[in-house]
Amino acid sequence: GEEGCKALGQLLKINQVLTTIDLACCERIGDEGCTALAKGLEVNQALTKLDLAHCEVGEEGCKALAVSLQRNKALTSLTLRGNNFHDGGIDELVKMLKLNTTLLKLDLGYSGNDKVVRERLKENAVLRSVTIPMVLSNPVLLESAEGPDKMQEIPNEMKDIIVSYL
Repeated sequence: GEEGCKALGQLLKINQVLTTIDLACCERIGDEGCTALAKGLEVNQALTKLDLAHCEVGEEGCKALAVSLQRNKALTSLTLRGNNFHDGGIDELVKMLKLNTTLLKLDLGYSGNDKVVRERLKENAVLRSVTIPMVLSNPVLLESAEGPDKMQEIPNEMKDIIVSYL
């Protein structure tokens, strides 16, 4: 929760060894916990991967994270899938991406408005992988070998793979 993230945030300020933190599905993190992590991440130069999927991060947590990543030069992969931020958080992420040349992978699946994300990230030349829920909200059908009347829906796992390459 929030107290654990405050401790992790302090640790990140002095960390020289830890390269990955996976806090996926820690729902008690929220904005306060994410803000505490962001403070440590701002000066950390060792962490390369941070997973905050499904951690109840909202606008304020996303903004704090984006601001800290404007200065961070180590993180290459950030997962924010399944959180609850929208235009304000996305705007801050886009601002951050104009300054941060280290982040290569950004996973925003199921976080806010996918059309807005796609539009605002069009000009980014650094990211190598962006995952947003383009096709995940609608069924994607493939024609069966038995003919066009035998359409089959692609499983969600396959949709995730497709989206990560778009």
